[in-house]
Amino acid sequence: MSGPIETSPESVGPPDSEDEHHEGCLVAGVVTGVLAMVAVVAFVAIFVIVKVFFSAGDEGDAAALQKIVVETGIDTTSTDIVHPPQRDIHLGSCDVDGDGVRAAGTITNWTNEPADYTFVISYRSGGAGPFGVEFDSTDVLLTNIEPSTTVNWDSVAQTRPDGAFTCRIMRIDRVDSGGNTSPK
Repeated sequence: MSGPIETSPESVGPPDSEDEHHEGCLVAGVVTGVLAMVAVVAFVAIFVIVKVFFSAGDEGDAAALQKIVVETGIDTTSTDIVHPPQRDIHLGSCDVDGDGVRAAGTITNWTNEPADYTFVISYRSGGAGPFGVEFDSTDVLLTNIEPSTTVNWDSVAQTRPDGAFTCRIMRIDRVDSGGNTSPK
């Protein structure tokens, strides 16, 4: 006999589809949230690494430049770590010259461009190296030194103390010969 077909709420099609739809949205939302959190963490990590890397580079460069000053005893405004101007200059002699003192040496331009050099020679009595009392100083300017070229230089102080004396390079700066006055 046929009679009305009874259906229970559990067997009705649309409610099951709605539950599946809500489950799919929930899974998609969770996955999207997790991916967003991973992206934020990755961005923060990359930001921190880049900041540390560049900060360490600046501090590392400053430390390397200071180490060159300490090793050579010569100051500079140059920021060139690869070819610091302190390593371009050589003091070869420090001798009596009449009533004065003559310092002489060489400069080699190790950069890839012509360069001008300015350096200060300190003449000191009463001690070696950085010790003693400065009795005179001279500024020396060498211009248009070609790359990989060595030139001789000399400088004379017009006075000479009684007793021992030394010559010391106190400072050296190198600039581009092309008119750019920025230290290199």
